[in-house]
Amino acid sequence: MDCLTKHQDTTPMLGAIFRIDRINMAPRAPLPRLWALLMRWQRRSASRAWLSELPPERLRDVGLTPHQAAVEAKKAFWE
Repeated sequence: MDCLTKHQDTTPMLGAIFRIDRINMAPRAPLPRLWALLMRWQRRSASRAWLSELPPERLRDVGLTPHQAAVEAKKAFWE
């Protein structure tokens, strides 16, 4: 049997795996996308602030030099 083996209800197996319909193809709602973008910016800002406070020995643990950490910490939240 090939990958298009039919189920007992004669629905192709491929259709069950890759369901394509209008609901799946609809564009995502703008408010959840905006919320996700704002949360991403907040996480970037917080992680860069945290990075700027790490001592050099901790920076070495994550594979960064103090200069690299300073450059990253100075970036704007949208970058």
